[in-house]
Amino acid sequence: MNFESLQQRWQQQETRSQVKVDASLILQEVRRNHRSFQAMIFWRDFREVGAALFVAVFIIFHGRDWTDWLLAVAGSGVGIFLLRDHLRQRKQRPRASEDLRLYVQHSLDEVRHQSWLLRNVLWWYLLPLMCPMLISNALQADTVRQGVRQSVVIVVMAWLIYKLNQHAVRKQLVPREQELERLLAGISDDSSINTPVGILEKP
Repeated sequence: MNFESLQQRWQQQETRSQVKVDASLILQEVRRNHRSFQAMIFWRDFREVGAALFVAVFIIFHGRDWTDWLLAVAGSGVGIFLLRDHLRQRKQRPRASEDLRLYVQHSLDEVRHQSWLLRNVLWWYLLPLMCPMLISNALQADTVRQGVRQSVVIVVMAWLIYKLNQHAVRKQLVPREQELERLLAGISDDSSINTPVGILEKP
């Protein structure tokens, strides 16, 4: 049973009857889903930061000219940006002691932030890496045709990465955001849901 079904059960109402739902069950399901979401984000950031640091270290020892150093700086910048963002979001994560409404609100804020990151991946990830790659390619290519061909490959790869991120927003983050918004709207209609443990009553 997920928190959507618990919310629907709570919202269902028959004439002259009371519906009672244990709010701790909803909170437990919200926490379980949120922990799964946090684990997914953690491993994504871990891979991205690790890859950025690997590129920077590799170029330090094997870089050929200043254009390679541009890529090392760009990769390090992306890694530092992700690491700082991850640590900042970690400080804002909901505490287990918070009531259901605040926990859902914090979870919703985190999902919205991840949606913002992926929607703007062109600016903080793709362009910083593409620019030094294109510069290096233009200066090191043996012929103009080779430089153009390799540049097209770089641009197409960046476009595919951008589309994959937008697909993830539409198929994963937006539905999750909508679920949390519906749940938050439902529990906000009733003042008795301020405590995470107990029986909810809807007159």
